[in-house]
Amino acid sequence: MRLLTLGGLSIEQVPFGRVKPLLLLSYLALEGPQDRRYLAELFWSGASDPMNSLSAALTKLRKAAEGLVEADEQRAWTQTMTDADDLLVALESGDVKTALELYKGAFLHGVSLKGLGEELEEWLYSTRENLAAKLRRGLLKLAENEAAAGGFPWAARRAEAAYDLDGSSPCEPEELSRFYLLLKAGDSPLASEVQSEAATFGVELELSADAARTRLQRVLAGRRRETSRLKQLLPGEWAWVQGGAGMGKTALLKSLSGTFLYGRSGLPFATLAPLAGSALESQDALLQKLLPLGGTWLLDNWERSDEESRSVLLRLRELRSDARVIISSRNAPPFAVDAQLNLGAIAQEDLDDDVWQTTHGVPALVGAQLRGEPLDVALATRLTMLSAAACHIYLALALLDKPDLALVRRALGLEADVTAHALEDLLATGLIEPSGQVRVRRAAQDYLEAHPTLLGPLSIRLARELPELDAFPLYSRARLLWEE
Repeated sequence: MRLLTLGGLSIEQVPFGRVKPLLLLSYLALEGPQDRRYLAELFWSGASDPMNSLSAALTKLRKAAEGLVEADEQRAWTQTMTDADDLLVALESGDVKTALELYKGAFLHGVSLKGLGEELEEWLYSTRENLAAKLRRGLLKLAENEAAAGGFPWAARRAEAAYDLDGSSPCEPEELSRFYLLLKAGDSPLASEVQSEAATFGVELELSADAARTRLQRVLAGRRRETSRLKQLLPGEWAWVQGGAGMGKTALLKSLSGTFLYGRSGLPFATLAPLAGSALESQDALLQKLLPLGGTWLLDNWERSDEESRSVLLRLRELRSDARVIISSRNAPPFAVDAQLNLGAIAQEDLDDDVWQTTHGVPALVGAQLRGEPLDVALATRLTMLSAAACHIYLALALLDKPDLALVRRALGLEADVTAHALEDLLATGLIEPSGQVRVRRAAQDYLEAHPTLLGPLSIRLARELPELDAFPLYSRARLLWEE
């Protein structure tokens, strides 16, 4: 026998339709053994004799089918499995397609709420939203995987199904961004609706279909050692993935199996919402909910996480929860971890020779090369994430045949602390080596040629710091800026 709770409420192959006893059976199946007095007050708080009403409901269930429910003087329980259990097992194993087939509709759809107490009604709604949210996340991840392989129409259909999923709560802003990318890449008319909804949160989404496809086709190249180390984490162990912007932290985490958590501020515990479900009212309630949870949690961007979620995670670390926790950040960990990975340029041995020669292992450019994108365009995206000083230092170094950081600093007129911070940013993003040697110099020079308003002034400033013969090529590059 199996209890069917998705899209309705019934027992498979058993002609029994009494709603209150079936609702009791659903509660026992999903929440485990319960105290009889608690069940009586939860389900029949308005009855003259709640305990007698509970006994009557248990008797009806026993008569409906042998072994459907068990009870003693203190507790009641059931070993009957539900389609909701099957759904969760399928999602946990990554079988999203089977989970979607099992999902016939919202949890307990059509069940009358008349006469239900506030606590029971809250349980029904929170369970409904939690199951739908888990399926939605699974569908989104499946859609993103299909999009990464170029299946944009299929990915858009998955996204449409996830967006309109029966029983689900309104989308969070981060989810809307993911939906928009998938829908836009697949030319779905629903993209404009998602765009308008995101605007109500102050999130501006505006991309061409080609740009959306480019973003979705992220390629995780190399990182074999990092991936292997993270997969070896034992239950209860924590890992910290540190790296600058564009070093592939998000792509690395998304390549792993687990519950993905976007670091985001705003409401308390917002970052942990995908794990917490309805237990968001207090830190103690959340700790009680999360402490026994296993699996792998993938938290992307510690700095952006809300303070309350960070506090809960620090407490869970002290209590040694059963979960494997992997956190990405631009900074060093603020607490002890079991494994710390510092992402730099991808090792030469992890890449084909032609990819290495053109990208020098800079992760963002490796991905662009493998997707067939122009490297100067990908580099331009990286440069917009840097400070003006870091950008100018990098481009100035690209104009020199030999790296000379002291000369560049004099030419740009930078203070020592500004220079130091800029160099830290450049090293963190993998655009220069510790010696000051520029990576992907050819792409940097192509970028400068496409931006003469940068090329001319930088060339003049460098030329004025060099001997005449060394300066001549730079003066030639800035011919438009010459005076008589």
